[in-house]
Amino acid sequence: MEDFRAWIVPRFLATMTPHDQRGPVMTHPEAPITAPAADGALPAAVPVTVAVVGASGRVGQRVSQRLREAGHRVVPVSRTPDPGAPPPHRPVDALDPEAVRAALEGVDAVVVALGISENPLRVRLRGSRGTADDVRSRGTRHVIEAMRATGARRLVVLSSTGVGDSAGVLTPGMRLVIAGLLHPQFADHARQEELVRSSCLDWTIARPVNLRPAASAPVVADPHGRVVSMDVGIDQVADCLARWATSSEHLGATVALSS
Repeated sequence: MEDFRAWIVPRFLATMTPHDQRGPVMTHPEAPITAPAADGALPAAVPVTVAVVGASGRVGQRVSQRLREAGHRVVPVSRTPDPGAPPPHRPVDALDPEAVRAALEGVDAVVVALGISENPLRVRLRGSRGTADDVRSRGTRHVIEAMRATGARRLVVLSSTGVGDSAGVLTPGMRLVIAGLLHPQFADHARQEELVRSSCLDWTIARPVNLRPAASAPVVADPHGRVVSMDVGIDQVADCLARWATSSEHLGATVALSS
């Protein structure tokens, strides 16, 4: 998911001004929550076991790292090894429901960071070479079914700003890009979000804006969908996902992430 944003978004943002930068963005009486840990460290917490689905992706790797640094046990769920995971690594395909259920046995929480790590133009024209077009929704469906079967409750899912009712915060240019080039992937995100909201689990959906290697401002997590810019640090997103997975923060909320 994050890979197509990293490829296409910078090409359209250089001369654009986000809609929410036309005026004040933090005047609502319920102020957005700013993550307090500037160094990226997670607050101390009781150790839990967290499955990271999509653990070999850019966001998934960082979420796993944050969780391990905080003393939690990580169960990587991916077809390829997470470079930071201690051996042995048993490949798990998120599209194999039985394998997902076996991997999630005994976990307390799940972070889903599924996506297609290929050039989005090629994916749009010819389809993905190695990943199903509906990997986000189908993989998330298998995760939800496995969580119901195993008794795990906490679910944190990585989506994207621009999905569903969040399209309004984007510039006209970005909405055009999504409608043309990225529509299938955003449509799958929308199906994924619907599954999460109807799951009856303790869920949180994250909708980050364009992921950048580094951030120059603190992350703002807004459950009302407002953004303060069109950029957010990839490490900031990972920090939020890891923290939410090990707490009750933003239960039942769809949270925009920007910085």
